[in-house]
Amino acid sequence: MRTLAIVNLKGGAGKSTLAVHLAVQSSGHHPTALLDLDPQGTSMAWAETRQELMPQVRRARGTTLISQLAQLEQSGMERVILDTPARSETVALQAVEAADLVLVPVEPGAPGIWSAPATVALIKASDKPFILLLNGAIHRARINLATQVKLASLGRVTTHTVHRRVGFSSAMLAGKGSAEFAPNSLDAAEIEALWRYLNDRLRKNRRSPQS
Repeated sequence: MRTLAIVNLKGGAGKSTLAVHLAVQSSGHHPTALLDLDPQGTSMAWAETRQELMPQVRRARGTTLISQLAQLEQSGMERVILDTPARSETVALQAVEAADLVLVPVEPGAPGIWSAPATVALIKASDKPFILLLNGAIHRARINLATQVKLASLGRVTTHTVHRRVGFSSAMLAGKGSAEFAPNSLDAAEIEALWRYLNDRLRKNRRSPQS
């Protein structure tokens, strides 16, 4: 089993939206679970509008996360995505420590750039591999590249970018992922490319047996 944590201590980075769409993409290839550690419960609210069995979406707490992951692995789950809250270092750290790989979505502009170092420092303290992602990019805006350049000083920045598109919200309102709602859209193409990249990284970064 491989576990991806989506973490940013700043709110508004698009963690839940990414978690939902990546989980749907993953479930087309692997038995997948999405664990919602955020008290706001965005992923859980989305799951309540769905009819499909995959991905499995469950509430989770940081204090019981390891045992919940063990149960999922025993049940045959192959991929797990952790949707984490903002402004909770404790829960973020618990998710990071349980993960094989951490994805840090950062929105373009000064607030995202200025807040990213705190999240990266937390991850580095756990010595876990992480990827920075420009999320909610503005089409053809110079601020996209400027943000990526700044982030590159903190760690690996994926060349894959997820743009700000209304299709992501429309799909979620319908209880779908982008791959299901509009499979030929640019939204779906971006998520598919990002998931292929992350899935390849996940294969190379597995939790140690004592985790």
